[in-house]
Amino acid sequence: MNNTKSLHIPEKEYLTLEQRKIVNWHSMILQNRSMPLLLVDFEKILNKIAKYRELTERDFNKVIAEQPDKIIELVQQLDIIDVNTPALDLFGYTNKETFTSLTFEDHIKDNIGAAKMLVLSILEGRHFIAVEATARHSSGENFNVKIQLYVPTDCVTSTKAIVSLTRISTSGQLSIKRFVDNIAYKSFVDNAPVCIHEIDEEGRLHSMNKTGLTLMGLNNASKIKGRSYLSFVEEVDRDRIGSLMQRAFEGYSSEFEFTLITCTGTKAFTSCFIPMEKNTTSAARIIGVTQDITERKASEQELYFMANYDHLTGLRNRFNFLDATKQIVAQAIRHQYLLAFLFIDIDNLKPVNDTLGHNAGDSLLKELSSHLKSVLRSEDLACRYGGDEFLVLLPCISDKSYAELVAKKILKNLQLSKFESD
Repeated sequence: MNNTKSLHIPEKEYLTLEQRKIVNWHSMILQNRSMPLLLVDFEKILNKIAKYRELTERDFNKVIAEQPDKIIELVQQLDIIDVNTPALDLFGYTNKETFTSLTFEDHIKDNIGAAKMLVLSILEGRHFIAVEATARHSSGENFNVKIQLYVPTDCVTSTKAIVSLTRISTSGQLSIKRFVDNIAYKSFVDNAPVCIHEIDEEGRLHSMNKTGLTLMGLNNASKIKGRSYLSFVEEVDRDRIGSLMQRAFEGYSSEFEFTLITCTGTKAFTSCFIPMEKNTTSAARIIGVTQDITERKASEQELYFMANYDHLTGLRNRFNFLDATKQIVAQAIRHQYLLAFLFIDIDNLKPVNDTLGHNAGDSLLKELSSHLKSVLRSEDLACRYGGDEFLVLLPCISDKSYAELVAKKILKNLQLSKFESD
């Protein structure tokens, strides 16, 4: 059909940054048969993190900071169920059973960072994880590895994941060195089309190139030099970025997205920290390479909203609701939870549209949606199923009477004396 053809978007233009990483990672695994791989099951972790689902990222980081043993408990729940020969060779094992009988923390020495990223990714609905860590060889030798894995979209019914491992040499770990020719280095940095900045061991900005200053809305570097890098990071992201910065000073690079505070407001950025080589004449520093993705993120959010939510009421649309319902029902069956569906239908909406106009009908639909949002819990799902039909899913309820209580509360809030509803 002509309409379908005209709306076609080339795949490479449609993929998000995370989707591109997932595609590239799968391509790397399929093309490189010597890549060390693990097959892990994180079902036990899912059960353990259920209590964290209502926490914000900041609160979660606080729990981990104050109770590091909690994250160690989570690591211990990650089961290695299979391993390929290259991975056995990497860790110095010849017997698969011996390797899989040990825990993940037996093989990965500083596993807290990797486990924390895994848990946060699941809680936030992210699916691709890349983190550097220190691994332990069977001989007792430590070596650096890059760990990458894809968390399945439906991690309720599919709890197994492939983990790839890439060994990082010491020289490769500290991958950035100063240019011998300082003039060439300065020219490269100043003319780069991305923001390049240096951060010292105290976490203060040491320098920033012209592109970065423009992104920040500044004319010169005097207003940022010597200031804490984290002071420009939105508060909700500071703990996470601070942790990644510390790991960079320990020799591990990282990639991340965050919100930066500029002179013109807040913007979304993608960035990376790269450790710089420390020598006798200079203090240790890390390089940050940052790009403004504000417009792209806004477009992604708009596309996501259009695909998953009703534009009039702001509630989930039918397809989003049914997709989420499948996962919740599967979880309810597994854990023997009760749940309930409420069906709401507005009678005589057509006469309202015919006599008072569609604007009046739209206002009525939006009013109903607003009342639903005010009554329901954060974990409840509400959907505009059709023109004048709404569905509500109440997961994890204590007994059937709760559904009746919610239904009565909705009816009361809607003041149904003004219009009839089933």
